[in-house]
Formats: sequence, C-alpha cells, structure tokens
Amino acid sequence: MKIKTTIIISTAILMVACSGAHNVSQWSDQEIDAWFAASEWQTSLPYQPAPETDKRQFAEQVLGNPGAWQATLAFLQANDPRTLADSTYAITADGSVSASISRYMTKDSANFEAHRKYIDLQYVIEGQEYIQITSIDSVNNCIQPYNAVKDIEFHSSATSLTECLADPSQLVILFPNQAHKPCMKVCKNTPVRKIVVKIPYIEKQ
Repeated sequence: MKIKTTIIISTAILMVACSGAHNVSQWSDQEIDAWFAASEWQTSLPYQPAPETDKRQFAEQVLGNPGAWQATLAFLQANDPRTLADSTYAITADGSVSASISRYMTKDSANFEAHRKYIDLQYVIEGQEYIQITSIDSVNNCIQPYNAVKDIEFHSSATSLTECLADPSQLVILFPNQAHKPCMKVCKNTPVRKIVVKIPYIEKQ
C-alpha cells in the first residue's frame, strides 16, 4: 500500500511538472488526493488546509495562478502570524494579494457572505470559531446585493451548510462558489484573532 501511494504521489507531481494546471480537470479524485497530500500547503506550515477544503478547486487555483499562491505561501512561511501587528499587508508588489489581521468577539448570529473576485484564506491565530460553509446556490434572502468595489454580497440563510471548526491547527480556504458565515461562537462568545488572505480567483479556461 505504501509503495502504491508513493507511485500515485510521484505521478501527480510528474503531471504538474509536465503539463501544469491544464489537465487538472481531467485528474481522478485519487490523483487530486495525491497532489494535495504532497503539496507544500500540507507539509511546510505548522497548520494545514481544513478537511472541508475543496481539493480539486484548490489544485486548479494553485496551479493556475502559481505566482500568487507561491507569494502567499512564502509570506506565511516567513511570518509567524502570532508576531504580526493587527494591520493590512501587501503580499505581492502590486497589492493583488493581501492579508489583514484583526481581533473581534465571536457572534451568536451573522449573515452568509460571498465573494466573486477573491478566494479567502482564513486562519484563526488565537481562539476558535465556527465558519458555516454552503454552496452559493443554497443561499436565500439576499440582504445586500453584490458590491463589486468591496467584492461582497450578503444573504441571511441557506438551505444546507457544513460547519467548520476554525482554530490555530488549520487553514480554512473558501472559494467564490462557497458562501460562508464566519465568526460564529463555539460554546460562548470569546475573543478571536484572525488573519485573512485575499487571493485573486482565476476562472477556468
């Protein structure tokens, strides 16, 4: 089994080297899993992508926009978020990838938010919260239409959702087709410190 897994991982890496992101849509789920397991995002940080991560979209975006994702990974490797001041940081020279660190109290209730231009990487530095995740097709009751300048829209409810526990052990990665309700309390309202990285979303060719 170990030999077979190693072969699968090696094959996935070879596919990336030879063909870039163009064939990701043709990869099997097993090949996606192998790429994900071997990715630097799994092996080079003290926290890893949450189990709820859409691995296929993740592979497509990382391989389709390598400059932005490599810059983000380098920033997270070079900077312990616990030591950074609460502020906004330009990760790329042109500011297309940025990070912001803030503090707040978790909430009893909130609305679902969604973005169209950017992917959210949300990492809880201190504390814990629930992030409720749902398909953009499942949200109801739009209470704020999409604002292109702020790249955000809000909905009050959804027909189904997945609840992700966000804490210092994992990185929550949210794509434009995933509406999400962050900042939700776990047991009681507690302080949280979080870094949110915004990475441009690349449309499939």
